[in-house]
Amino acid sequence: MVAYSIKDLESLSGVKAHTLRIWEKRYGISMFELCETKFNIILDHQINSKGFEETMNDVVYPLLDKLSIMWEAGSIKSVHETFVSNIIRKKIIVQIDKLGRENCFTNVRCLIYLPENESHELSLLFLEYILLKNKAKVINLGTSVPLIDVLEGKNIFNAGYIFTLFNDSFSESPLQPYLNELARNSPDQQVIISGFQTTSQDLDLPPNVMIVNSIEQMKTFIGEIINKSCPA
Repeated sequence: MVAYSIKDLESLSGVKAHTLRIWEKRYGISMFELCETKFNIILDHQINSKGFEETMNDVVYPLLDKLSIMWEAGSIKSVHETFVSNIIRKKIIVQIDKLGRENCFTNVRCLIYLPENESHELSLLFLEYILLKNKAKVINLGTSVPLIDVLEGKNIFNAGYIFTLFNDSFSESPLQPYLNELARNSPDQQVIISGFQTTSQDLDLPPNVMIVNSIEQMKTFIGEIINKSCPA
C-alpha cells in the first residue's frame, strides 16, 4: 500500500494538514495509507464545501494528474491509480443519478462515447453530468465503442451532437481517417472532439467537427447550444 505524508495529502486533497490530523484522531483513520474510507471522507468534505463541479476541477483532476506522474515515476503502482479512479467514478455516477433524466430538452440530443482502445471513463461521465445538468438529452454508449455502433446509435437516438475523446486511442496511428469517416457519415450532426490526440496530431477538421479541450470551453459550448435550441 502506498504511503503518503500529511503534507502529501494536503497537497493532493486541498484539505489543510491541521484538518487532516483532526480527522485522523476523530475517525481513527491512518492518513498515511490510501484507504477507501479516508478518501471518501476527503472527497465528501470537498463536495459539501465546494460543490461537485468545483471539486472535480480543483481537486479531482489535479489529483489524477499527480497520480499519473507518480505512477510514471514508479512511486505508485497502477492498482493505486485504478483504485482512486473507481472511487471517483462512483461519486460521479451518484451525482448523475441525482440529476435524473426528466424534463430534459428533447431537441438537444447528445450522443457521447469513447472510441475503441479508449477506456478513461471519468471524463466521459463528467461530460454526461454537465450535459444533464444543462438539461440536454443524453445517451452514453460507454467505452471502446466501434464506429459502426456510433453511427447506428446516432441514427436511432436522432442525435444532433456527438461528443468523443481521444487520449490513448490513435496514439500510434493517424486520427484523421477516423474523423473523416465519422464526419462523412454524420452530415446532420455537430461532432465535438477533445483529448491529447486532437492537439498532438496535425488535423484538417471537417466542417462539422470542432475541438474543445478545456472544461470551461465545454461548459460554454454546451450553454450556447442549450440557449440556441431552447430560448427562455
